[in-house]
Amino acid sequence: MGKLFILKKQGSQNLNSAALSLTTAFNKDWQFTEVRIHFSGAVTQTVTISVDDGSGSNYDTVLKTEDLSGETDFTWIPGEKVLLKEGDEIKVACTNSGSPAVIAYATIIGHEV
Repeated sequence: MGKLFILKKQGSQNLNSAALSLTTAFNKDWQFTEVRIHFSGAVTQTVTISVDDGSGSNYDTVLKTEDLSGETDFTWIPGEKVLLKEGDEIKVACTNSGSPAVIAYATIIGHEV
């Protein structure tokens, strides 16, 4: 078996000024394995993880939506394999309704297949 190449995309957003939106741009066949978000303070927001399908928006699919209440961390590992073809990407979004000056630090992790 060859070496496993880990893919990682990170980004941050001050939720006081805008919602978080982070999309991978790996442009290869890969397996999505995990999302982690750390908040600099407690938040009550909604996190949505979706597939941004390379075939167009008609094929985009929400994988997970989670309502957070007073949380400082969010982690999600899919229970099933999420295999993506070149052009398919993962998008992580977090609302910012009524949020104080809290920064969201997001990480999307996967590996080549």
